[in-house]
Amino acid sequence: MNIGIDIDGVIADQAKGVLQVINKAYGTCYTIDMWDSWIYASDIVGSVSLLLKMMEEAWQLGYVKPVEFDIAATIKRIKKIGRVSIISKRTYGSHVYVVQALQDWGIKYDNLILLSGDEEKLNYPIDILIDDHPTVDHPFYETRIPILLRDQPWNQGIKAGQYPRLTHITRIFSLIEAIPLLKEYKRCQTIPQRLVV
Repeated sequence: MNIGIDIDGVIADQAKGVLQVINKAYGTCYTIDMWDSWIYASDIVGSVSLLLKMMEEAWQLGYVKPVEFDIAATIKRIKKIGRVSIISKRTYGSHVYVVQALQDWGIKYDNLILLSGDEEKLNYPIDILIDDHPTVDHPFYETRIPILLRDQPWNQGIKAGQYPRLTHITRIFSLIEAIPLLKEYKRCQTIPQRLVV
């Protein structure tokens, strides 16, 4: 089984890191609880391209930290269930900082796939994806690949029953919470339907 794990919002708390950059640049006091969408974040700085530069800067300055305590141990446990492909869409300039952070945090993986442009995560051979991306128009909502949606302030708009085709997405509140679900998926090829978003 090949398990795809996103970086930002799942492994790394990039949102808090980029808010440090934004608050420093603009003299503001934005907090993670105010971040209810990625559109909101780009509206703060005025453009998506500037937001992407600030995200890159957050990595470069070391403001991005693991999203959970002992994330390396959690991913090590996930690796016992299947192959781990860390897969993330990002700017090319952030690659070196992201790779260094994963190494510094002790994150072990089988594959590291850093995408850009129009490339999509589910175009790669993964059986299940752990992600925080909230966009309902995103191609993974059209697939039958199970998605474990890592709970974040910006994906609260996705509610159970709101989008009938979202029956294969299960919200999780921490990466460690994914472990029993991944074991069940490996055993039965299905995710228990406790909260399908």
